[in-house]
Amino acid sequence: MTALAEIDELKQTIRYLEITITKSKEEKEKLTSELNTSHKNEEKLEGDNKKNKLRINEIQYENEVLAKKIANFGKTAGNLNEKNKFKASSYMSDLT
Repeated sequence: MTALAEIDELKQTIRYLEITITKSKEEKEKLTSELNTSHKNEEKLEGDNKKNKLRINEIQYENEVLAKKIANFGKTAGNLNEKNKFKASSYMSDLT
């Protein structure tokens, strides 16, 4: 092989390496961008998850409050029913 042929072969090898490096840089930039987007999405999802957990806790608290109100209403209704029965039996005995 002559010196000129070797130089041409080296030039082709250099061009090939430059193209390969350029493609690698582009791929790295693309992957870096995708990774950054993925991190942003992950942070958003974590924030959404925290909001959802807070909302679930609020709903559970509201359910507990409503359950207590319902229980108290049941007790009150039972007491009123007993009082009404007593009044009704008193009125009935007064009528007889």
